[in-house]
This record gives sequence, structure tokens and C-alpha cells, in this order.
Amino acid sequence: MVKNIYSSDILEKKFGPTTLLVLYSDEENRVSCTKDLSSKVLEISWVKFIRSPQFNYDSAHKRVLEGESMGKVFKNEAIDFYRETLRSGLEVLPDGLQRMYGDSNNSPVVEVLISVGEQKIPYAKIIETYTSSLSFDDLGVILKNDSFKSDLESINKLLGKIS
Repeated sequence: MVKNIYSSDILEKKFGPTTLLVLYSDEENRVSCTKDLSSKVLEISWVKFIRSPQFNYDSAHKRVLEGESMGKVFKNEAIDFYRETLRSGLEVLPDGLQRMYGDSNNSPVVEVLISVGEQKIPYAKIIETYTSSLSFDDLGVILKNDSFKSDLESINKLLGKIS
């Protein structure tokens, strides 16, 4: 488990400033897209929020639900943020995601568990898909060759709700 490492920091280190666009959101899920300043898609993420009675960071969570970057919210509120990689793989993305990235190359996909606060309270599981121009070395993740086919189909279905 790594403390205070944010996907936005990883992307900004390689591509410069980024913007976050929330594509779908409800109380349990959020699908967002991170772009560089030229509007190139760098990451599409599916957040599955974990409801925990110990979670007491309601103002931070409200900001996340309103569309702010999760990592930036917790960083700005000085709340410890932990990333644990659960799975990783290189995948051919479904057509809808390929169109968003503008290519059909295999893309890095990672599942992470986000925990927050000193007590490391589980907050979310995230499926992160990245532009094919990022490597697992860039992400600081070891490739495990896990499969994400059903997760990617679920993201595609959520995105279908907004089309």
C-alpha cells in the first residue's frame, strides 16, 4: 500500500496539467475521464465507492461526488490517501473506450483499493484504464496479466447511459 500517490500526479508528471470530466455519477459509481490540455484522453476510471460506517470524511466525499479529483480533494484537505494495486493487465479496450482514446492499441488497466485517513478506511475500488502511451513503469505498477474483460464491459454499459 502506497501513501499519497495519486493517478493525477502520475499523469501530470508525464503529460503536464490535466482536467477531470465526470461522465457518469451516482451514489455508488463514478466514471471519469482525465484529459491533458489538448483534450487528449489519458485515463478513464470507474470508481466503485465502498460504504463504511467508520468513514467520517463527508465533506471530502461530497466534493468528489460533485466532480472534483479524488486525489486532489484528499490532498487539499490533508487526509492521508493510500493506493493498493489489486490487479493489473494489458487489455484491448471495448470500441467505445477505444474511440475515446483515439486508438485501438492495448492499454494498461489497473484495479486499486483506495483507503483514507490514519485508520486506512476503505473508500473505493477503482478500475483505471490508461492511454496506450503510458507504460506500467510510468504507473509504478508491476504487470500481472490479470483479465478485466467484464469490468471493461461494465464501464462501457455505464457510459452507454449517458450517450
